[in-house]
Amino acid sequence: MAGNWDGLREMFLEGYPGVRRRWQARYADLIESGMDDADAKDAADDFAGISPNDERVTKWMARTGLVPDDGGAAPAGPDESGGATDVKNVRWVAENLSNPSVTPSSAPSLSAWNMLVFARTNPTQTAKFWSDLYKPIMLPAKKDLENTSRDLEDEERLMHIIDQVQKMAEEAGQS
Repeated sequence: MAGNWDGLREMFLEGYPGVRRRWQARYADLIESGMDDADAKDAADDFAGISPNDERVTKWMARTGLVPDDGGAAPAGPDESGGATDVKNVRWVAENLSNPSVTPSSAPSLSAWNMLVFARTNPTQTAKFWSDLYKPIMLPAKKDLENTSRDLEDEERLMHIIDQVQKMAEEAGQS
């Protein structure tokens, strides 16, 4: 959980403006005094009384759906065939973003569920999902479209050459 704490902290603090102001003020003071980033974050956490195991944080995580609170199974992990792909995860999130009855156990992976929770956090996060996750993974890049266009042109030229060769072969066979 420690690796995810930076992101969870940010999301948690968005919902608690008073705690966020105290945390940010303490963090800024510590950075200004020369403390490195990681230590300043840890000290600001201690000052604000928050941690991944703090009761307020765990209740917030359950309320926002970051952890199942309905007794349901956790999202499926990777299966023997390699697990859910980025495309599958992003497609699932896009399809379920406005589905209020979706549960963690219906997610193709833990990553998909976490993406859904992230995208639902607030309108800014929803916009980030569409621009930073959906668009690059689900929509073809201009370069890919250009390559496909060139491939189609090459295929048309090749088919034209094949037609000419067949026509020449037919004419040669008739002579």
